[in-house]
Amino acid sequence: MNSPVAPSGFSPRSHQNGFVLAMSLVFLLLLTIIGITAMNTSSLEEKMAHNVKDKNLSLQATESVLTMAETWLAAPSLSKEQVSNTFIPALASATDSFNKVATPTDQPIWRTLDWNAGSGDFLVYPAVPWGTPTSSALNASFFAAQPRYIIEYVATGQCDKKKLPGESGSYGSPDIPCNALYLTARGVGGTPAAVSMAQSAFNIKVK
Repeated sequence: MNSPVAPSGFSPRSHQNGFVLAMSLVFLLLLTIIGITAMNTSSLEEKMAHNVKDKNLSLQATESVLTMAETWLAAPSLSKEQVSNTFIPALASATDSFNKVATPTDQPIWRTLDWNAGSGDFLVYPAVPWGTPTSSALNASFFAAQPRYIIEYVATGQCDKKKLPGESGSYGSPDIPCNALYLTARGVGGTPAAVSMAQSAFNIKVK
């Protein structure tokens, strides 16, 4: 039996010429897009991890200076005059916060302070207003700059004595006046762009 003969000039595969090349180029394009996407994702994740580490460093610096200042303040017992003369007032427009009534235009020092200045009302870790700092364990090589802090005098009033379980009596001790202070700390991480701030209220007994 004779096989059918194709018409002259016609090949059954002639319409498929170049198909393999075209598909190869399409797959190559897809693989290139996938590779670039994976590379960009890895780069972004690396930057995110670096930023998280930098932020954690700044937070550790802030907590270190705050703990040091609180530990240092836990020792002295100062008069109202000593405290108001040693520490900056909590309100920018007040010379003595104890005798100042706050107005809506008043701004706390920590808001108006230029923390990046070469010097100012702030203290640089591990410095303290007087005496010897309680700690100097912070490794400065990990941070772009040493953390800074300020101590603000708020008022002199009654000590806030908390009752322990089983104790009787009032929560406060009217016969023991205290100086109320604000501690505000600011730290940076490995780069100056990573900034953390923390604040705590602190009472020290009046002499």
